Amino acid sequence: MTKVGEHITLDIIGTTKEYDPSVFEKVIHKIADQAKVTILNISKYKFEPQGFTILALLAESHISFHTFPEKGIISFDFFTCGKISP
Repeated sequence: MTKVGEHITLDIIGTTKEYDPSVFEKVIHKIADQAKVTILNISKYKFEPQGFTILALLAESHISFHTFPEKGIISFDFFTCGKISP
């Protein structure tokens, strides 16, 4: 099987605070800077009554956060193609 990229997933369990999406947008920018990847677009969607998804489309793939405040979970996903390693 040919490897096409690197993939990191992380579920943060036990969170008790509902964060503003702007906090995660700042985190995405910091991750992108450190990983030397290029953000093409950031899309956010807030669900009612709670939770949101924020997705950064990268030239090299994507970074995303999904929040589930009612379950105390934040899910993180970072996939890169090619020679970039998260």
